[in-house]
Amino acid sequence: MRKSLTRQERLRGASLIRELLSIGEKVGCPGAKLLFRENGLAYTRVVFIPTRKMPTAVERNRARRLGKEAFRQVKQGVKAGYDLAFILYPGEFTYEERFQQISSLLRKAGLLQERSEGSG
Repeated sequence: MRKSLTRQERLRGASLIRELLSIGEKVGCPGAKLLFRENGLAYTRVVFIPTRKMPTAVERNRARRLGKEAFRQVKQGVKAGYDLAFILYPGEFTYEERFQQISSLLRKAGLLQERSEGSG
């Protein structure tokens, strides 16, 4: 499995995202929320959605970048066959904090395969 986030691993299309947001299962932690559901595919697709409560596009883009990088570090341990939507809330979160949020949400959802944690 490639460590980068490939094109097929990105959840795209307004109708797919809207459907996931309306019927997906939800878990949350301070600073982020995860919505997920099975997709019937052999791979997991992901989308990062910063809220509009972030005042500037710069902050929304930074939140999205940090979320993608944190997910990229743990994606080899994520179970295949799910659509994931990470809702990112405003805050002065460092990469380490976003990494902890992403890992925690995946663990709460039962989507992180049990194995020794890598450095992140």
